[in-house]
Amino acid sequence: MHLWVYNIFMMKKLITIIFCCVFTAGLFAEKHITEEDVRNQAYSEIKDASADLESMMTAFVNGFSKAVAPNAVQHNVWADAYIGKVFPSFPPHLGAGVSFMTSTMKIDGMNEIIDDAEMGAMGEFFKKMGFPLPSATGNLRVGGIFLPFDLGVSFMKYKNDDLFSTGMAFDYMTVGVDIRYAIMEQTLTRPDISVGFGWTKVAGNLSKGFSITDSSGVKIDGLVATGFDTNVYCFSGQISKSLLGNVLTPYAGTRLAFQQGTYGWNTDLEGKYTVEKVSAQIDYNNEYDNNINFGQKPVFQLYGGIGFRGLIFDTNLGICFDFVSKSFGSNFSFRLVL
Repeated sequence: MHLWVYNIFMMKKLITIIFCCVFTAGLFAEKHITEEDVRNQAYSEIKDASADLESMMTAFVNGFSKAVAPNAVQHNVWADAYIGKVFPSFPPHLGAGVSFMTSTMKIDGMNEIIDDAEMGAMGEFFKKMGFPLPSATGNLRVGGIFLPFDLGVSFMKYKNDDLFSTGMAFDYMTVGVDIRYAIMEQTLTRPDISVGFGWTKVAGNLSKGFSITDSSGVKIDGLVATGFDTNVYCFSGQISKSLLGNVLTPYAGTRLAFQQGTYGWNTDLEGKYTVEKVSAQIDYNNEYDNNINFGQKPVFQLYGGIGFRGLIFDTNLGICFDFVSKSFGSNFSFRLVL
């Protein structure tokens, strides 16, 4: 399930909060009240009604924090464990293209979300496997100079103030670099084997603002947002062997990754309540941060796949499994190469 689907469901919960506050204002209308009465009771109702929403958002943030790193380490996968030198070499070895990745994300209490969304057979699949977390990057890889290494760069930035016409604002950015060094170069009988290290930064936020006015004297403006900012550090090893004149390249490898960052949410509700000409301004704010220290949530993946090489293009299709989060992933890339 995409992030925006999850947040649409949370907005339904937020509307429930608003109606709770409207109902409270109606009860007050039957007796003499003071501004302090309105403020205290309305604040109490908002806090109590928000508890369920905030619990769901916390579960989402914690589940999401386990899925980002397994996804980020797939941002620039190549079938060849080492692509060759850019100099001295003719032609020079380099390529650029796009990659699409997904990994599964498990969230505590997600069965309730799926049932309320009425997702049918797809929902049952998500219950067993977890929600898919998709991503995409543009990437480049250039062979080394004199020494047998290659350098990779990946990047993607996306911003939308009305995501899928839901009124939600989405802002996402990722950038990464990696280096791989060949400890064995392919010959007729030997494969390519490389070891590598990479860094990827992933950050983004998803927010929904709203404004509701009710005839009973309640006016609420609010914002609900989730956000994240993390750095992923990945150590890798890969083996590959080109076959059939370099047309097919099966590959396999392992990754050990660590992240350091923050995942969180915040709610900001401002309400003006007017009952029997008594008005009170209510401000309700709350937030949650899940700070992940280096080494706290490691990733240990086994991965593999196959690459297809044409005259000037290269594609690869791969899968992976993370033994720590028990999550699956997949990736597909298409590139122009020399």
